[in-house]
This record gives sequence, structure tokens and C-alpha cells, in this order.
Amino acid sequence: MSKLGIKLLLSGMSNCGKTNSLKTLDPAESFVVSVDGKLFPFAVPHSNFGGFTSINAFINGEDIGGEHTDGIIDKINKFKEKTGSYPRNVVIDTVSRVFQIIADNAGRAFKGFDVHSNISKEIAEFNRFIEQDLVGNGMNVISTTHVTLNTETSVYEDASSGAYKKSGGAISVHDNVSFFFIKNKKYHVTHKAAGLPCRSLLSDEELPATQLADDYSLNDHIALLENKHGEALTFVL
Repeated sequence: MSKLGIKLLLSGMSNCGKTNSLKTLDPAESFVVSVDGKLFPFAVPHSNFGGFTSINAFINGEDIGGEHTDGIIDKINKFKEKTGSYPRNVVIDTVSRVFQIIADNAGRAFKGFDVHSNISKEIAEFNRFIEQDLVGNGMNVISTTHVTLNTETSVYEDASSGAYKKSGGAISVHDNVSFFFIKNKKYHVTHKAAGLPCRSLLSDEELPATQLADDYSLNDHIALLENKHGEALTFVL
């Protein structure tokens, strides 16, 4: 069976250390798609996307007035040209921002039911790209997403909106989710805890349930998940 990439989601409220954890990635093997509205600050290959007109343009780029604007695939191909291989890790920072842009674009271009229909179509196309084009070709996808605390239920929820949020958002479709938070003026990350937006297939011996963010290596976490994923694939019939 061909190698599949792993999917890991880094969740948390704003300014809790999600993006900061990306600085531990190996720059020779990683590419960051930054859609967070601010310039990506670390020495890891990256591209800053301020927005996009459609998911197809975001993925494949688009031609306007004889000029081509690169999409994610264009950037990944340039990474290969420069390094000699495709990135082992592709980061989407943040998927909640991607889905917000999708919703904003649909709100401007459509009315009524067509707004929701187009949002669902664009999200489905983006998820297909991640699952088939990236993970399906052996690349690991690490996504970040903002969460908000529902004060009525005391439950952390994906910061996306509409039907996608009601379905659980990005948190619901990842087997491995780590949650970043601040406690006692220190940054922490938890990988396994009831009631928090996190889950892990790794044991506590392989990865602490909770640790200081300064002690957390995203690169090491990915390697552990790759090993676990590889073991599971050998048993697929």
C-alpha cells in the first residue's frame, strides 16, 4: 500500500502559541501556507496569502489580465524546483481563516440558498485537495484553527460558521488534535483531555498528555504520528 501522509490539527484561541510551534519544523522538508492575515515570522519556507477569489484560484492559481497569480500547487512545485523534492509537511495556517474567506466570497457573489450551497461546495473542494492531492501523495498536512469558548455550554468550538461549524468544523475530521492555551502566564499544549478540543492516537508514554509549549516539538510529534500511521497501514486488508 502506498504511503499516506498524516493529518494533524493545532487548535486554540488567538495568541496561544499555535503559529509559534511551527518554528520547530525542519525548513528543508516543510512549506507553510500562511492565510492568517499577518506575515509569517519564521525561517521556514512559506507563502503569505492575503486572500483568494475562489478555492480553485487558491489551489491552482489564476490568470488575470495576462498575469498569473500563484496558488498552493504553484508554490509547492517551486519548493520542489528549489530543493529537489516535494515538501514532507504542508502547513495551512489557519483553516478557520480559509473557511471565513470562503464564506465572505459567497456572501458577496450569491444570494439566499446559493450562498450556503457555494460555501459547502468550496469547503468540499478544499477538503478533497487536502485528502487526495496532499495526504494521498504522501505529504503530511498540519493545519491550525482558531476556537472560541461558548459561554453558555463551556465548550470550545471551531471558530468557523454555519453548517460547517455545526458539524464540528476541522476538529471533527482529524484523528489527532492538539490544543494550545495559556495557564498561569505560561503557554501549554495538551494532546489528550476530556472536554477540550484535542485527541491523540499516541499513548502517554509516547507523548505527554499535557506539556509546556516550550518543551513541545512539532517536528518530533509528526515523526511519532508517521511511525504510528505506518504501523497501522501494514494491517490494512
